[in-house]
Amino acid sequence: MNQIRSGHLSRSHSHYKDFLDLRGDGRVVLYKRADHQNPKWTVRLKIPNTSGFVVKSARTTNDNEARRFAEDDVINVAGLKNNAKERGEDLRTGRITLPVVHFLRAAAPAQRQDLLAEFRSATTDAPTHHRLLDSLAGSGVLDLCRTRARHAVRSELETLGRIFPPAHLQTLDQFATLVIEDYY
Repeated sequence: MNQIRSGHLSRSHSHYKDFLDLRGDGRVVLYKRADHQNPKWTVRLKIPNTSGFVVKSARTTNDNEARRFAEDDVINVAGLKNNAKERGEDLRTGRITLPVVHFLRAAAPAQRQDLLAEFRSATTDAPTHHRLLDSLAGSGVLDLCRTRARHAVRSELETLGRIFPPAHLQTLDQFATLVIEDYY
């Protein structure tokens, strides 16, 4: 695995405190901003066949958590292979995941039927599959799913807090956070 490089990499990267190119080709980059007091890791993705980048906060200062965040669903949706899944595996196998549900919900009512038909054909039509993955990656639905999952966990932990000591729940909260980051 590439090592984290601290300090200034070049004039164009002088605003990074830490910088890690996970694949060595600039397509998946983790970085921390040098101008933030307690910077969290940010993931910058270059999605194939699109212009620009998708930038998402990993919402952690922990190196390993940030790597896991970048290596699972974000890489999967962005079309970059990881060890656990193939690109767009859920979509190719016809699984309707929570990000797809939110994506459809955000679409205009007139577009929903067309999108549903596209999602059905994505299991056998590669161009449709790739186009939908790119749309999902840039839509913000992964962040929405992550936020809602965290809210649900916090709500349940509050309920459990009436029964169990806070020290027991802190470990459960940390575990749930890792699971959410890995899943979305």
